[in-house]
Parts: sequence; structure tokens; C-alpha cells
Amino acid sequence: MTDVHCHLGEGEIKNIEWRVVTSGTNEESSKRAVELANKYPHVWATVGVHPEEITNFKFLIFNQLKNLLNSKKVVGVGEIGLDYKEGITEEEKQQQKELFKTMVELAEEADKPVVVHNRNADEDIWEMLKDYRGKAIMHCFTRNEEFMKKCVRRSWYISFGGLLLRENNSRMRKVATLVPNEYLLVETDAPYVTPMNVKLVAETLALLRKVDMKEIEKITDQNADRVFKCIN
Repeated sequence: MTDVHCHLGEGEIKNIEWRVVTSGTNEESSKRAVELANKYPHVWATVGVHPEEITNFKFLIFNQLKNLLNSKKVVGVGEIGLDYKEGITEEEKQQQKELFKTMVELAEEADKPVVVHNRNADEDIWEMLKDYRGKAIMHCFTRNEEFMKKCVRRSWYISFGGLLLRENNSRMRKVATLVPNEYLLVETDAPYVTPMNVKLVAETLALLRKVDMKEIEKITDQNADRVFKCIN
């Protein structure tokens, strides 16, 4: 199995038996993700600045992130994107857009996929990525069927996490049955979302799609290999 998105510390990684991609959300956590990836053979990293980190972000770290991307165990730029939580101002939205644009440019220059966070920002995510030609993962997918289909038409990957286990998430569960096999991924987003066991996510996905768990494991592992060029 491959957990394509989480934020784990060393103590947690020691107890994990599957492949893990641990993601940075700022300069410090990106450095830590790379350190863990370099230390453990079953761990890889993505580096980036989360939209909620915009108040702490200094564009001076752009070159530092570029340096981190040179590591052989860094497979993408993330977690990046837009987070339009309740009460966000237009000024804050604009700041997030500027940060997102910078991170996407970094990914294009490094020829690595982007790992996209999207909270209530479908239109702006789409607009900002309309000219992007690289690979993308829509992480912890919670959007509707229409947006999923738009993403798949662009050959972007759809990743489901622990929220899928919640039976009241009927819209998400329906969307999870409709994603084409070749764009399907699984994650935990741990420790922010439970459970921290990606196999439970895969089991739920298999149940919803009415296929064998081994089939989900095979499909999602192959997709992880494809989107993250150097993971295997």
C-alpha cells in the first residue's frame, strides 16, 4: 500500500509497514519531511507551503525549497493550494493565490507534481491551474462529482483519505465510486485525519466500489508509481 499524503513524525513512521509520502506545509516541516525520507527507505517527501501558512511565509525561502527539491527522495511540491475557510477576506484570498502561483511555478521548474489542498475554492483552483501542464494530485478530495470529472479530464489524480470512512459523507462516498481506476489514490492525511492506517481507507474504497481489496491496492500503488516518478 502507498499512503500518498500524510504529515508524520519519526516515532509514527517507525511503526508503519507501507510506503509513505510525508508532506511539508512550511519551511521547517518541509525540511523535516526530507530528513525522514532520507532516513527511511519506505518514506518519500513533498515540500511546499500550505495556504494557511501565508502569514508566516517569506518569499526568501523560495530558493531553500528549490534546494530541497534536489533531494532524490523528494517527489513533489505540496502541500499547496487554496483554503477559503469561513470568514476569509478578499485580501487573504489574494495572498493565498500569489503563494499558490509561486509554488506551482516551483513545481513546473522542477518537473514534479503538485499536491493540491482545496477548501471551498474550486473555481479559483481551476482558474490558476488552467495553463498548468504537469501532474497534479487533488489531495483529501471532498469536492463534488462535477469538479472531480473536470480534474480527471485533465489527467489529475484524485486521492481519498480517512474522511471516506465516515458514513455520513454520502457525497464523497458516491464520488469515490466514480473516479476512473487510473486516477485513484489513497492517503490518510494523518495525524490531522484519522485513522492513520491507509489500509482501512483502501478497504472502505474497495467496499464502496464493490471490488477486492487487493485490486484497490494494486491500482493505487501503480498510480502512485506513475505520478511520483521515483517512488519505487
